[in-house]
Amino acid sequence: MQRTLVALAFMALVSSSVVPPAGGRANAATCVSTQGPGIPPPDAVSAGVPGFHAAWYGQSGYQSLCPGQTASAVVAFYNSGSQGWVSGRMGEVAYLGTWGPEPGQDMPSAVGGDGQLGSPATGWPRYNRVAVQPADYVGPGQIAWFQFRLLAPTTPGTYRLGLRPLIEGATWMEDYGVFWIFTVLPADGGVGGGAPPTPPPGGTATPAPPGTGTPAPSTTPAGSAGFVGDAAVEGSSDPSAAGVAEATMFTATASGPVTSLSIYLDASNQATSFALGLYGDGGAAPGSLLAQGSRSSAQNSAWNTVAISPTTVTSGTAYWIARLGTAAGSLVTRVNPAASNADRVDTRGGLGSLPATFSPGGSFPHVTSIYAGNAAPSTPTPSPTAPGTFTCTQVIGYSQTSNWYSIDVSGAFESVVVDARYQLLWNGGAAVHFWGDASYAGWGNGPYSACSSSSTAPDRVILDVTEDFFVDSTTVGQVANDIRAAVATIQSKYSSSLRQIYLQPVVGGPGGTTLCYINGTVIRASVNHPFIDQAIDQVVNGTSVRRGPSPTVRTCADYLDDGQFVGHLVTGAEGPIGQAIGAFYAPLP
Repeated sequence: MQRTLVALAFMALVSSSVVPPAGGRANAATCVSTQGPGIPPPDAVSAGVPGFHAAWYGQSGYQSLCPGQTASAVVAFYNSGSQGWVSGRMGEVAYLGTWGPEPGQDMPSAVGGDGQLGSPATGWPRYNRVAVQPADYVGPGQIAWFQFRLLAPTTPGTYRLGLRPLIEGATWMEDYGVFWIFTVLPADGGVGGGAPPTPPPGGTATPAPPGTGTPAPSTTPAGSAGFVGDAAVEGSSDPSAAGVAEATMFTATASGPVTSLSIYLDASNQATSFALGLYGDGGAAPGSLLAQGSRSSAQNSAWNTVAISPTTVTSGTAYWIARLGTAAGSLVTRVNPAASNADRVDTRGGLGSLPATFSPGGSFPHVTSIYAGNAAPSTPTPSPTAPGTFTCTQVIGYSQTSNWYSIDVSGAFESVVVDARYQLLWNGGAAVHFWGDASYAGWGNGPYSACSSSSTAPDRVILDVTEDFFVDSTTVGQVANDIRAAVATIQSKYSSSLRQIYLQPVVGGPGGTTLCYINGTVIRASVNHPFIDQAIDQVVNGTSVRRGPSPTVRTCADYLDDGQFVGHLVTGAEGPIGQAIGAFYAPLP
């Protein structure tokens, strides 16, 4: 089924992607969802207020949904402060958090979440974080279009979700009484719930003095922005080989000019540079190339945006959006393989730029997290250190970490990354629950192979996760809590410098699920690896806390026969495994 997503325009904000529940044929025949008009922004908002500040700037229309349906929504906030919002940097990244009266500050919601604490899994960064800023950098005077998904409960009625913007790790921003509300209809199509209440008034924003009310910058006239594509972060990763162009077909849902192309890159993305292009429809394949843009310094686990020449799209018309990795490895985005959108690869390999016309090859129907709209292009933050530049990355771990890092052998992890910008903090037997204790003795160890600068104030941390007990499906939640405690301690210890944390599991058995034995005794690392992987999935938020690689041994013989059976590596395996792990981090800035 083709996903329908209606996006924001400058003055007319719309959104909605409604997917009938599986097996809901009877409901689909009698219950029909509806979408209300977008709620426009106020005429003027304050600007340049010292510090971090946000002004509500409109939202997509309220919806009436059938039980069990999902919907996409958008709320816009204008950066009315003097400081930019920087994706992935703790203390500077903007989120929408849950707020009162329903469900309450930082409380889980019944209509969306990450699957934790009773919330439904709708793709939120966390159960109490509804959405994260979609652009790498939102400067003063720019708009952030916060996009999120909701799930209609099975019980008819009216449901409300209170929202408030915040800078994670720093401060809550203005409370405008913003909420999202929708009505769940009876399954038989009757009228359910009451009329939605009045939206938050634009007048609650402090009016700017004459001549200083600064509307958000836009390259298109009010109400005329176009949109085509999918602005949701889908659930499955999908690689496109380097030098191979791939395009997905979408039907435009809003008419008007588009000035940017955006793609969500998965945590496992290897490409460091890429190109995006908008094509007309050639029937079963892309037609002519209409506009294109490119970018280097790709950012994983985030939306990446490129500017294109203004190009007008027409609602109801088919277009194709193509992607091409132009440097390093595969370009990995997110997709929904259950959708039926046409998708074509170009038969030519080794492309350095997008072709004027496609040479259509295989078809792999799915919907891709990629869209053409009017998002602000990724802009570097105006500070001495650009958002993508890291000066000191500290790897935190235990004995196995020291094996692959390069303590005992040359040609391991540090031979792949820039060793002047990496250092290791480790302690024997340092299970992740120990690192959650701020007084743990391991914190007192000096770093091995210290960074050439900022050694005592790392701006990025790689936390290598292990446990000192056997993990199974019943204890994954415990491991996730241990990781959260360790993350909180790391954030506290390096609060003045830390911008990003990567999480990766202990080196597991071949393929990630194979159990390894030595003299009839199972190796604990091979048992724990897949469950720790699951626990990491519960903690990452895609911005300040991200997923690293999921390393494995080549064969069970890579584990050391030392009588401990915990997963230490033999000397001959330390180098290759360290290099494989390093290959993930080496392209990162």
